[in-house]
Amino acid sequence: MREIRRAVNYFKSKGEEVTLTVTGHSLGGALALLNAHEAASAIPDVPVRVISFGAPRVGNEAFGAELRKLNVKILRVVIKQDLVPKLPGIILNERMRRWEAAAGALEWAYAHVGHELKLDVAASPYLKHDVDFAGYHGLETYLHLVDGYVGPNSGFRRGARRNLALVNKAGAMLRKELGVPACWYRPAAAAAAVSVAINSYEKGVVKDVEALCGEDEIVNNPRRVDR
Repeated sequence: MREIRRAVNYFKSKGEEVTLTVTGHSLGGALALLNAHEAASAIPDVPVRVISFGAPRVGNEAFGAELRKLNVKILRVVIKQDLVPKLPGIILNERMRRWEAAAGALEWAYAHVGHELKLDVAASPYLKHDVDFAGYHGLETYLHLVDGYVGPNSGFRRGARRNLALVNKAGAMLRKELGVPACWYRPAAAAAAVSVAINSYEKGVVKDVEALCGEDEIVNNPRRVDR
């Protein structure tokens, strides 16, 4: 928090209007919410926002009420098929509000807070329909669906520009006929034996010769697939 204060004071001294946006994916999204609470409490004159991707529940209804009191603006981006945002509290969660009058407030039940943007793997014509829980939770899957999002019933945006190869950077969510190798990303220090494949958009991607995601998921002769 010391460094955030220093940065805020520096930019304010320059006459800048300062806001703080905290973001994260999965556990990082949960930590973003906690960091936002700390920042909003410590620096109340700076607007604080959170954008999380695939984050689990953090805290209970009282924690959510505290964030609203601090005026923290929260956008939770979730994928319908992703299990992580449903945890913890698959059964006991914020949906039990309707029973509070009969059962009393459940102080120990986890609850989401903020506005939800729900994405759907089925909306993208480029993603496979096989069950892949790790793929559903992958950050690149989230960014791909955000890039193609128009509205809840609008289908995938035709003008989406994010490179499709990134979806398979550390997974295998793309349809095989797109010709993008699965799990193609290798850190430079670990890429001792690699070959370069050119995907359908002429972007070089690095592919391990031993096929990190399984030999059957490597496509050796990618071909162009028109969008």
